Amino acid sequence: MRVSYVSEITWFSKCPFCGFEHSKLMEKRSIPRLKERYASSLKYKNNIYYGHTIDLSSKGVRILYEGEVLDSGNILELVVEELDTRVKAEVVWSKQVTSDKSHVGLRVI
Repeated sequence: MRVSYVSEITWFSKCPFCGFEHSKLMEKRSIPRLKERYASSLKYKNNIYYGHTIDLSSKGVRILYEGEVLDSGNILELVVEELDTRVKAEVVWSKQVTSDKSHVGLRVI
């Protein structure tokens, strides 16, 4: 049996990216994410990874890109030309989803 801090019995689910189990009733983000698709690139060291946004807010973004998993804590440059955006971001998590594509969660810094 799970102990929950919500007022009713609820089901817990596991995040497919970080593995954390959470209540489906609780949204932990203070800023809502917009589900929008924009072409984007990630510049890290001498590599450029191309992909597109899955969801984004003023503080973070999730991107599907072609390339290997990036290490948490890495600082990179995120470019979204369509939004005239070029910012530094920190890798919070990254997960390979196919043999040549990965997801990454970034925190804008």
